[in-house]
Order: sequence, then structure tokens, then C-alpha cells
Amino acid sequence: MALAIVTAVLALALLAVAVSRNLIARALARSWLKGQGVASALEVRELTLTGLKARVRLGDPAAPDLSVDEVDVRYAVTGPWNGEPLEVVTRSVRLVRPQIAIRWDGKRLSYGSMTALVRDFLSRPANPRHPPPQVVVQDGLVRLQTPYGPLAARADAVVENGALKALQGMIEPARLARDGAVLTTDGGPIMATRTGSALKLQAQAPLGEARLGGFVAHDARLSLGASLPADLSAGGPASLTAEIAAANLGAGGPIARGAILHASFDGAVGADAGGWRATGRGHARLNIEALQAAQARATGVAADLDLTNLALNGGPSPTWSMTVNGQARAGALARGGAGLSGARLALAGRMGDKGLDLRGDLNASGAVDSGPAATLERALAAANPAYGTALSRAARRFTLAAPALRLVGDWRALTLTAGAPVRLTAASGAAVVLSPVQDGPLVRTAGGAASGAFEVNLKGGGLPEAMIRAASWRVAGGGGEAALALKASGDAGPARGAVVEARGTLALSGASTRFTLADCAAVTAKSVGLAGQDAEAVSARLCPTDTPLLTAQGGRWALAGRFEQAGGALAQANVRLAHGAGRFALNGGSPGVEGSVELAAVQAEDTAAASRFNAVTAEGRLTIAGERIQGRFQAGTAAARRLADVSLAHDLRTGAGHAEVRADGVAFVKGGLQPASISPLAAFARDAEGKVDFEGRFDWTPKGMTSGGQFATAGLDFKSPMGAVRGVAGTLRLTSLAPLETAPGQTLTVKSIDDAVAPLSDGAAAFQIDAGGVSVDTADAAAAKGRISLEPMRIAFDDKADLEGALLLSKVDLGVILAASSLADSVKIEMVVDGRLPFTLGPGGFRFLQGHITAAQPGRISIARSALTGLKTGGANASTGPAVNAVQDLAYQALENLAFDTLEADVASQPNGRLGMAFRIKGRFDPPKRQEAVLSLPDVISGKAFQKAIPLPSGTPIDLNLDTSLNFDELMRSLSALWSQDNSAAVQTARP
Repeated sequence: MALAIVTAVLALALLAVAVSRNLIARALARSWLKGQGVASALEVRELTLTGLKARVRLGDPAAPDLSVDEVDVRYAVTGPWNGEPLEVVTRSVRLVRPQIAIRWDGKRLSYGSMTALVRDFLSRPANPRHPPPQVVVQDGLVRLQTPYGPLAARADAVVENGALKALQGMIEPARLARDGAVLTTDGGPIMATRTGSALKLQAQAPLGEARLGGFVAHDARLSLGASLPADLSAGGPASLTAEIAAANLGAGGPIARGAILHASFDGAVGADAGGWRATGRGHARLNIEALQAAQARATGVAADLDLTNLALNGGPSPTWSMTVNGQARAGALARGGAGLSGARLALAGRMGDKGLDLRGDLNASGAVDSGPAATLERALAAANPAYGTALSRAARRFTLAAPALRLVGDWRALTLTAGAPVRLTAASGAAVVLSPVQDGPLVRTAGGAASGAFEVNLKGGGLPEAMIRAASWRVAGGGGEAALALKASGDAGPARGAVVEARGTLALSGASTRFTLADCAAVTAKSVGLAGQDAEAVSARLCPTDTPLLTAQGGRWALAGRFEQAGGALAQANVRLAHGAGRFALNGGSPGVEGSVELAAVQAEDTAAASRFNAVTAEGRLTIAGERIQGRFQAGTAAARRLADVSLAHDLRTGAGHAEVRADGVAFVKGGLQPASISPLAAFARDAEGKVDFEGRFDWTPKGMTSGGQFATAGLDFKSPMGAVRGVAGTLRLTSLAPLETAPGQTLTVKSIDDAVAPLSDGAAAFQIDAGGVSVDTADAAAAKGRISLEPMRIAFDDKADLEGALLLSKVDLGVILAASSLADSVKIEMVVDGRLPFTLGPGGFRFLQGHITAAQPGRISIARSALTGLKTGGANASTGPAVNAVQDLAYQALENLAFDTLEADVASQPNGRLGMAFRIKGRFDPPKRQEAVLSLPDVISGKAFQKAIPLPSGTPIDLNLDTSLNFDELMRSLSALWSQDNSAAVQTARP
């Protein structure tokens, strides 16, 4: 009994000691944690000299920073009995279902109430006498709170000698989001195994959704494999393999499908207090089944890059650098119907945190179907259908070669250069060449702005030739500006061989585009088809004003400026337009073109060999609206600024139009406007007075042009070489104005021609004008008491052609004609004749050809001996004699006073400006005073009778053939003298 009592007491004492030890240990632990500022709930379940088991909760009871269902610590107590200091040496720690809450604010980790405790523990030096304990974690849970949301992972782990020995766990499903960035994952396994000094890691994380701004990835996965030094502070070899795959990548819609990025690294890594570092080489490979950006699509996209000389340094100021060598390719690139195939970019250079220097060669083949090129094709076809066809042919197959590209910079500023021209070459022969300017950069970016310089040339393949040179361009803040010089040549619309050269500034601001000329732009064309006629050598200068030449915005455009030195030659009409100047303001878009052209002046000059009109100046206004062009102009000469009004209309859709010209009541005034002021052809009409009316019309279609009109005058007086012309009247119906042509049978009448050698009256002519000249049907007038008329004849406009005709005389009194000539003192006749006098008029002058006249009635002739030269006589009463030539003297006497009964004469021009006449005359000698021939018998016997003058007896019968000539040129000069004299008073004075 006593033994039992002793035994029971002993047991109770041992129990009390054990319970008291647990309670004391729990109280000491709580007291120490409290001293560290950590609230705790600690339950010591077992405490022995070799171990401790407890349940721990640290931090806020509602949200503890750390909780462990069971902490099993195995340790040993050392002391003097084994030659060591008194201390507890931990041999192992087993944590069952530990849960820890960690916070990361984007810069550093925080352990809540345990932060100071953890940092103190991590900063303690290792015990050199004892190795670190083994730590085993069973079903551990880490909760990480980030600015993007919570992230949790469960794992089992073993730590030996202070380093991770093995880890196997699982990341739990999570959704991280902030500022539009979203990442969701269904979780994935994590594994780590230490082999020797290396720690091998593997992780997989399916990503349900990854969103950054407008960029979204769906059905993605991340796989990671790595081999790292178990002790980063000691450093060592390292390798890394990572693969990111996504079924779909997009930004507001699918961008990439079937994208896989594979990256690898081989080298060495290490870490110290300053951060981590890695050196070695890597490789990156990207494959995308299909890529969609905006309206562009690419398939078979791949990139394969070797990354050598890798140097990565982490820490407060991270750095990195590498050498890049590889290529990127795309099986097909397409946008609408435009595409490239076999695109390949070879790339080499270096990259780093300090910048990059990459060189590359880009090559591809391509084609464009009619869809995307349709707009440009229509624009070119509108200018020239052949250009639209040429563009379509060039777009079917072409190659792109961009060698020696270089991208260099420090990331804040990048520069793209080309060591050789970039060429786009079509199978049709067309080529577009992009070249740098003076070896400068094509593109330079810095501070949110881009700038550069380039030159683009287009030629070949049936397309127009063009050059655009941007000596400098800059884009920043949604706007840009470029200093451009451009030159384009080709055929456009009705223009053939057109050339445009211009310099100016192109400015972009939002949706607005403006082009402002730096100086006058030159526009030329070999020819421009204008309603069936060609204007040749066309030229003009478009000059700057205070507004841009071109403005475009919102599908609308406006063209405004001024022009000068505009002109061209109308070859078919032998007319040249020159000195054109004015202003224009046009705008277009839907539905069409509108605007106006103000013509300050344009001068029309005659270029025909024989000048037809003097320079004419026009001014007015042209308007364009609703596919129609309308205009009104005033035309005049130096003598009359407003001579005619011109109006025109043209339909842009049909190409048909017309122009009307009206000159009503044009008044010719002595000392003012004269016919010669309008046309040199009217120079024969001086001191004209009277009015004329003219109306004309031009009609055109794409097939050609027709014209017509009417000229009329009720009465026109003027001075002509033939004398004072009065009362010219008539109406001419013009069937063509260019060239000038009339209907058949046009007539003009003349009241009189005074002061002429043979004054004319009641004249009339019927004729027709065509492109080559004038066909005279009839022309006659009363003259010298009879009538003079012309046989039908042709008068050519060619001043080198001879004019041939015949003058018909009917009962014309030659005495009246000669009385008005310079022969009036030496020749007096009373002779009324009929006759036909053929003639020619040309460069050699006026000449009669085998003419013949016949006296219509008896008459008289009185010719002074001084007017006769080369006299030859013959007939019944003619004879020859000695040197004194009494017979010749008798002939002279006969012609000084000859009354004839019949008279015929052949008339023909002779050399040296003389007019030969061969008369056949029958009549009698009829002097004013009767005379008889007296001969002395001794003179007759001695032979002296015929050596001196013998009076011709009155009434002596005359049967005479007389061959003589007149100085015809002198006669014509006398007629010209009448013209040169100022007889305007006689011309302008009305007849009684």
C-alpha cells in the first residue's frame, strides 16, 4: 500500500513537472514573441529534452501572418558535459500544413508582423560548429498579396544544409488585374530537385486569359525548365528553357493564332549583395501560324535568332547586352488583295540597355490583285487608260529588295539607314526605287518625333516617270512636315509629254494635308488635245500665294493659286497663245469638282507665214460646277481693248461643248480703230469709217470640232490702192472659222471706187473662201463709161503662188483711164474698147499675157513722140528712106493726130517692166489744121527730098501696123503714188 501511494505520488509529481514544463515553455515563447512585437497563439503539445511539438499562429487571429498545424522540432542540448557551450542545437524541423501570408508592394516583400523577426533571422550568421537543420514542409501554403491581386501556391519541400533539396507543388488558380492588365490561370505544377550543386526547376502554368491594355491572349500556356546553382552566391553553370504558347492573341480582335515562343539560355549565373548576374548565349525561336494586324494578314511567320555574348545584371540599375544573328520570314503577307510571299529578313548586330545596332537584308516577292489597286488604277486610268493597264500589269508580280538596312540608337533615339537603294521591281519592267539623301537616315526617332530624308523614283513598265525628293521630313504630335521637290512626266488626259516640276512644303495636321509652293512650279506639255485640235509646246508656271496650293481633308481637296507665262501653239490654226496669267480656285471630292479660273490676260498671236491677224488679248472668268465648265471673256487688240465677247460651255462627262464669239457694231474711225489694227490682210484699207458685225460659234466633241459664223456690214468706206472705196456692204456666211471658210456664192457690193485710174461704181463680187484661198465666181463694176469684170479665178493664200486671171473689158473708155495716169501729157485718146486681158500676179509682179483689145467704135489717137520707143511700122503707105528717115517721121506725125475707123491691139508684158502693144490701125491723118506735103523738084532730083521732114497731108489714109511699148512699171508706180498720197479727205467726204 505504501509502495502504491509512493508510486502514485511520484507519477503525479512527474505529470505535474511535465505539465508545468509545457506551460512554462509556452509562456516563455509567447513572452519572447511579444517582445518582438508579434501577437501569437502558441500551443506546446510536447516538450522533451530532445524535441518539441507545437501548434503555432502568429499575427492577427482573424488573418494570421503564419499558422502551422504542427511544428515538430528535433534538437539536442549541449553543454560542458560534452565540451561545448550550453545551447540547443536544432537537428530538424517538420512543418505540417504551414500557411504564410506575404505582401509585395511592387518593390519589396513584407511578412506583416513577422517582418522584423524574419529579417533578423535572415541576417544572423550561420553557426560554424553545427550544420543548418533539415527542414521538411508538408502541404505548405504560401499566400502572396500583390498590387494585382492574391496569388497562392501549395507545396511539399525539403531543405538541407540551408539549401532547397526538393520541392513539389502546385500554383492555385488566380486572377491578377490592375489598370486594365489582367492575368488568369488555372494553376500548374512546380518542381525543384537538387543534384549536387545544381538545382533543377520545372514549372507549367496554363493561362486562361492574359490582357495588357488592348492586347489579349487566350488559351495560353507557360512552360519553364531551368538548372541553376543551388548557391547563387557562389555562382555556377546555368541553363534555361522557356516556352510560351497561345492559341489566340488579339487586340480588340484576333491578331495571332497558334503562336509559340521558345527561348533557351546556356551560361553562368550568380548573385551577391549588389544583385544577380548572368552571362552566356541564348536562342529564341518564334512561330506563328497566322498573324492579323489591322487589315493585314500573315501566315507561316517565323523568327530564329542566335543570342551570343549575353550579359545580364540585375539590381537597382540593371544592365543587359547581347549579339544578335538570325533571320525572320513569312510564308505570305497580305492586305486585301496585296501580298508578299517568301519574305525573308536576315538580321545581325547587337542590342543592350545602352542601345542597339542591327543590320539587315529584306527580300520578298509580291503581287497585288485588282481590289486594293483599283482606286489607284482608276485615278491613273482617268488620266491615261494605258497607265491603269500598266499598273495592273506591274502589280501582278514584283520583287522587293532592301539590302544593307541598319537600325542604330540608344532606345531613346533610333536611326534607320539604307546602305543601298530599296527596290520594288515588277515583272513588267516598272520599278520603284527608294534611296537615302546624301547618305543620310531614312528615319530617325527621338523624343516622340520621327524625321529623315528620302528620294523615290518611279519609271518603266509603261507607267509615267516620277521623282519625289524629301530633303527633310518630320512627324510629331499627330502632325508632320516635309520639304519636297517633285518631278513627274507622262501623258495625262488630253496632255501628251506633260512634265511637272515643283518644290514646296507638305504639312500634315490631324486629318488635314497641305502643300505650299516654295517658288513657281513649271508645267509643260508637248501637246494638249483641245476639241479636235492639238495645242503644242504648252507651258505655264504655277506660283505661290498666301494660301497653300493644295489642301485636303475629310475626302475633300482644294487647289488654289495663280499662274503666269501660260501659252501654247495651236498648230492647225497657226495660232499661238502666250503671256497667260490669272488665278484659280478649285475644290473637289464628292460629288465633283467646283471652282473658278480668273484669266487676267492671255494673248493670241498669228503664226501663219502670211500674217492674218494682229495679237488679240482676252480676259475673263471660267467657272466649274456640276460637271460643267462655263466662261465669259472679253477679247480685244492694242487699239481696242474690248472688241468681242466670248462665252463658252463644256460638259466634263461627255467632253462636248461650245464657244460663242460676238463682235457687234465694231466701229472703224479715222485716227482710231482701223481694219489693219485687227488684221494685216486689211492693211490695204486705210482711214476706214463704218461698222461691221461678227458672230461665230465653235462646237466640239471628243471626235473633233466644227465652227461657223457670220460677218456683215451695211456700209464701209476706206482708202485703198485703187482709190477711195465707198459703200462696201454684204453678209458673209462662214462655215468654218479655223480655218476660215465660207459657204459658196457669198457676195459683197461696192458703191464706188473713186480717185482710181479707172473709177469704179456699182461693183459686186460672188466668191467662196476655203482653207487654201478664195474662189471668185464673178466680179464686175462700172468703169470708164463701161464695165470691167473678172473671169472666174482662184486666189491662193500662199504668197509664193502666182495669181492667174483674165480682165474683161466692155465698152471701156481708155481715154478716161489714161487721163488719170502719168501718161496724160504724152498720150491722149478717144477710144472705147472691148477686150480680154489675161494676167498673172506673183513675186515677179503684175504681167499681162497675150491680151487682145478691139475698138468698139471709131476714135482718135494722139501719142507724143516721146512716149514711143522702138517704133516699127508697116503697111501700104509705109516705106523706108535715107538716114533722115522721113518715112518714120511721117509715122510719128500720123500717130500724133490719128482718126481711126478700126483698131485692134495685142497686149503683153515685156522684160524690164515694159508693156508691149502691137496695134493694127486703119484710119486717116486728121490734124487740127489742114496741111499738105510740098516737095521741090530739085530736091526730088538731087535725092534730098527725103532727108528732111515732110508734112503729112491731111486726110492721108492710114493702114498701120504699130509695134511699141510703154514703161508699164512707171505706170504702176504712178498708181501707187496715188495710194501713198494722203487723200483721206476725199475718201471720207460724202459724195454729192
